[in-house]
Amino acid sequence: MIIVLDCNAAIEIVLEREKGTRFRQLIESSEKTITSEFFRVEAANVIRKYYKGNYIKKEDCAKLLELS
Repeated sequence: MIIVLDCNAAIEIVLEREKGTRFRQLIESSEKTITSEFFRVEAANVIRKYYKGNYIKKEDCAKLLELS
């Protein structure tokens, strides 16, 4: 099975949220995982929105940007 990893799912994984655990399991059991060529741009946009909406702290932004 091939998984297409969405940046929202990736952020859930990095933040170790409940949904992220399931996403991680799917990725680990997949044959191959791919992302779009705009993954980093999309991830940065999601991180910005999460921060502006007070869903994540400033420290988490740096961690997420580093990992994306």
